[in-house]
Amino acid sequence: MTCAILIVDRDPHWTEKVSNAFVPYLVRVHTASMAKSALSIVRNSSLDLVVLDAGIVSIEMYTMNLHRRTRPKLIVTSSVRDFGMAVDSLRVGASDIFLRPVSLRDLIRRATRELDGRIASPHYLARRLDGFLMAHLGHSDLDLTRLSSAFGISASYASLLLREGSWGGFRARLAHHRVAQAKSLLVGTDEPLYLIAEECGFSSPSRLSETFLRVVGIGPKRFRQQRAIA
Repeated sequence: MTCAILIVDRDPHWTEKVSNAFVPYLVRVHTASMAKSALSIVRNSSLDLVVLDAGIVSIEMYTMNLHRRTRPKLIVTSSVRDFGMAVDSLRVGASDIFLRPVSLRDLIRRATRELDGRIASPHYLARRLDGFLMAHLGHSDLDLTRLSSAFGISASYASLLLREGSWGGFRARLAHHRVAQAKSLLVGTDEPLYLIAEECGFSSPSRLSETFLRVVGIGPKRFRQQRAIA
């Protein structure tokens, strides 16, 4: 299940940075810059984590408006002026206080620690990307943009995840899955190459042969012949 977090902060640029930092973890992010909207989300949403600017919503108002069935983890950010109110948050179970200016890296590290076990790790996301490739390999127009859009992440990040998974990147992994499917059809059916190419997402039989030769070391016709003899 996707985690939900709320970021309460007046600075839209900071809010955007924090929201973007959570993208790889497949987290649903709510944002609010005013007390009224923040408290409405707190009352009506099932949240896992709240990153709260102590200068916008007091800890007393926050606790009074908590959703009855949930008690999200709480991280408080504060200016020096509001630090006294921030300290009060520790008495109601806040996990940590960050004094401004806040290090984005430290905040995300602390937040992901609080949500451990409930968010998707980059390794988990890489496996989901790979599963999407397997499920849609028959689409000849499948590209990195379509893959990344399906998960709400950037194309560059999707590419990075697939490379770090020791899979060689998007093109190499897609070629691997398409060739694996082609192997299965070459051995298990009598379908001609043009149909196999179409089913595996290759734009033409020649593209199938070219990719197959590069990945396997021999062409698809010879592969089928060798398996038939064996």
